[in-house]
Amino acid sequence: FNITTNAESNMERTAADALYTLDLFKGTGIDSNGLPIYDLDKIPTRQEAITMLVRLLGKENEAKEGTWSTPFTDVDNWAKPYVGYAYNHKLTSGTSKNTFGGRETISASQYITFILRTLGYSSEKDFAWDSAWTLSDTLGITNREYSATSNFTRGDIVKISYNTLFASLKDTSSTLLSTLLSNGAVSLENIITAGLENALNHQEKILSAADISKVCSPAVFY
Repeated sequence: FNITTNAESNMERTAADALYTLDLFKGTGIDSNGLPIYDLDKIPTRQEAITMLVRLLGKENEAKEGTWSTPFTDVDNWAKPYVGYAYNHKLTSGTSKNTFGGRETISASQYITFILRTLGYSSEKDFAWDSAWTLSDTLGITNREYSATSNFTRGDIVKISYNTLFASLKDTSSTLLSTLLSNGAVSLENIITAGLENALNHQEKILSAADISKVCSPAVFY
């Protein structure tokens, strides 16, 4: 079994495993047992957080294949596709007219702002960007654990991202996970393997005979 540190809590590890199973989160490497290394206690930069956000949305390939224009001069080359995708889809903005603050550490409110925009909420109408947890607490994505002075790690990103799978897009009854399934970003088989059927819309929990066969047939033997 895995022994976790205080920073890398059981909840964070469970969330990371689920996101990894869905192929929405990547570790920083593989250990000697072939298991992913998550580095959940590491403090992420803004460009690392945007990369994790784009992967959460199942848009990594689209980001890498696209040609994106941004005004930012301080984003590392490897991060430009992710920042470009997020900027052009109005999920993020810069720290000034020409800077993104790519190597600066990200705060809880900044990442929660990215998440809320993903769900269709506006930082101009629905919440304040510097206290975004006020809305995320209401939506059940966070639980009053964040403030302006909170330390923020990859583990926090993973936990918030996981909780967001259960949240509905603004003014709809469709959860983020249901949307990802509909868009082909995740598979039903991986959702079941991750134990996240309860994050789907009610009508999507009813499996057809073909779905059941696809998921269960690998376990059948004669």
